[in-house]
This record gives sequence, C-alpha cells and structure tokens, in this order.
Amino acid sequence: MSNNEIKKKIKTLSCVYEECGFKFTTEDPHYYHEETDLFYCSEGCYDAEAKAKKDNDMDSISVSECEFSSIKYFELLENYIQNILSRPKKVVLSYDILDTEKSKTNKLLALKEKQRQMKVGHIWQEVLGSYNGFINLKTGHKTGLDIISHTKKIAIELKNRTNTDNAASKKSNLDKLANFKKNNPDYVCIFANINADTEKKTLQGSIKKILHDGVKIDHLIGYEFLKFILGHDTDIIIQFVKNTIDKYT
Repeated sequence: MSNNEIKKKIKTLSCVYEECGFKFTTEDPHYYHEETDLFYCSEGCYDAEAKAKKDNDMDSISVSECEFSSIKYFELLENYIQNILSRPKKVVLSYDILDTEKSKTNKLLALKEKQRQMKVGHIWQEVLGSYNGFINLKTGHKTGLDIISHTKKIAIELKNRTNTDNAASKKSNLDKLANFKKNNPDYVCIFANINADTEKKTLQGSIKKILHDGVKIDHLIGYEFLKFILGHDTDIIIQFVKNTIDKYT
C-alpha cells in the first residue's frame, strides 16, 4: 500500500462526547464503541458520557443532583477501589546468585509495597477523575494526561509522590502539560503530587508556579491539591477511601 493510500485511510475525527470535542486521527490512540459506531478520544470520555446519560434518565433526581450525586459517587468509588485491590498480583522475584532466604523475603516485601503503591495511584486517579466535573482519561488519551475537566478548564498530570519521577520522567510529564497548555491556553494545567516526602509537608501542602517550555504550569502538592479539587468534601472523601481500602485488604 502506497503512502498516499495510507493517508486516505487515516481519518480526522472529533470526540463525540459534547463536553470534550478533542480532535484526533484514526492513527492516534482512541476508543471506538462498536454498538453505536461512535468514536471517542478515550474510554474515559465514553464512560463520562454513559454516566451523564444514565443520570439524566433518573427522573426522581433534580437537575443539580443529576450533574453530580455524592451518593452515587461514593457507591461507584467503592466499586472502583474493590476492583483495583482485587486485581491479581504477579509474584515473580528476580534471581540473584547471592540470594538467601532472608534476601528473598525482603525482596518479596519490597515487591508487595511497590504493587500496593501502584494500586494506590490508580485509586487516586479514580477518586479525583470521578469527582464533580472531572474525567479520568485512563490509558491511551492523545494528550497523555491523567484527568481533565472541560467545564472547569483544568488538565492534570497526577503522581502519588514527589519522588515518583526521576528527572527525565518529570520533564516528560511537564512536556505533556506544556504542549496541552499551548494548544488550550484557557485551561489551567496542573502537575500534582498527592504526597510530599514527609507527613508535615503533605498535610501543609504547597502551590507553586513552574515555567516550562515557555508556559506556566501550576505545581500543587499534598492537601492543598486535594482541597483544590475536592473542596469541602476533601476530608470525608479521604476518610472514605481509607475505610474502603481497609475493608478490601
């Protein structure tokens, strides 16, 4: 097949979710729903539209509640957390000729902690990406970002800890935010860390500005970030997540 024939097969599309509308091509990562023959820029947008349609069909709920129901949010959140925590874990330890029973036990504990932290990261993406007005972009969105709100004009790259990224990884994440900001200057772009390196810094939180590739990016850490997204629901949601994790572990 010639290059011209290939180009003819590549289509430019717009996400059908009306709150999104991002443009992408059939070569970009996207989500296709076979039953409706519709294209979305990510599975997260499909889920958000499906949830909105379901809420609008609930005649017994008021308009404001249809937009965001805290009861429904906590019900869905518990299901998300249960599903994440119940995912099977692979226990494959790297072989070392100097292994002893003690070193293998230590490596197993380190592996389990790493797996736990990964699951906690997924849980936070659901906690924040399912909250009022926000969308969990999941894997494969063309922006490479984690969470977005089209109504609030906020785009987020989320990391669980400030020490999660090395220098190259942090630069890559800031590149994604800077690129999005250039294409969408009316959005607030946030590089967020749930936890700092100490309890005091996490609970105190911080808000800073980063100048990266010629654009300003907000860097929010800890409790300040959670308050910015979750508002007056912050403490009750944190406690709910703690209780739910304990319930299913």
